[in-house]
Amino acid sequence: SIRSTLGQVYMSLGMYRESEMQLRTAVSLLSDVYGPRRLETLRLQNEWIRAGLACGFAWNAGDATAGYLRDCRTALGDDHILTLTAGIRRAEALALLGSQADAIRVLGEALDRSRRTLGENHPVTIEAYNEWAQWTLRTTARRAELETVLREALDRTRLALGDGHPETFQAKVNLGAILSE
Repeated sequence: SIRSTLGQVYMSLGMYRESEMQLRTAVSLLSDVYGPRRLETLRLQNEWIRAGLACGFAWNAGDATAGYLRDCRTALGDDHILTLTAGIRRAEALALLGSQADAIRVLGEALDRSRRTLGENHPVTIEAYNEWAQWTLRTTARRAELETVLREALDRTRLALGDGHPETFQAKVNLGAILSE
């Protein structure tokens, strides 16, 4: 629990490498005690993968996220919030590894399920939508649409989560990047 707490604190401070190291160790310890498919282990594994992706680790991101998604589906089912989040993490890893078409496909599946299961204004749906819009519209040369979609995503994120939420900040960064291009 101490390593988990340290990992969360490092993550909130933007110290992703330190966060990844602490969370990796915490996941390993928790998995040894409770098993790899226990809810607590899967939740913590999501944070570990987020930290690793945030610092650009391509370590074994493909294997780690594929295994994580498989474990979530097996333990929790396709529509559980952690399984939906695992789909987003998998897509992020695929994009990081250069497989944009696969990333878009996985994101589309996570977005569709999230919309049906959690609704349009749930933070997981909003995260999936933001990621999907960015990758789909960037890679299909539909850049003119991208600004409109990202503005809509920012408005939705603000409405659902408020201006101070990290996902709102990320939506602003996404829109700003496109505007600066």
